Amino acid sequence: MCCSALPQLDSGVRLTGNAVPLQVNSCSAPSVIDWNNDGRKDLLTGQFDYGYVSVFLNQGTDAQPAFGDRTFIQANGTLMSTSYG
Repeated sequence: MCCSALPQLDSGVRLTGNAVPLQVNSCSAPSVIDWNNDGRKDLLTGQFDYGYVSVFLNQGTDAQPAFGDRTFIQANGTLMSTSYG
């Protein structure tokens, strides 16, 4: 493979929630999904430490997302957790 065939990436976009950079734990595993079925793509993140799952709901549009604060997902009042570590 020739070096010129390598992809060229732009500088990226820093995601914010309520105008503050999103804070997630190290080694987070993000997914984009319409979590609350409102037609806008939300950001779902799992975390390496403790395996908690959180969601940042999109209050903007898919083209210009505006995420709210992080909410940890619960089931029956208990924080939802996946395997971690």
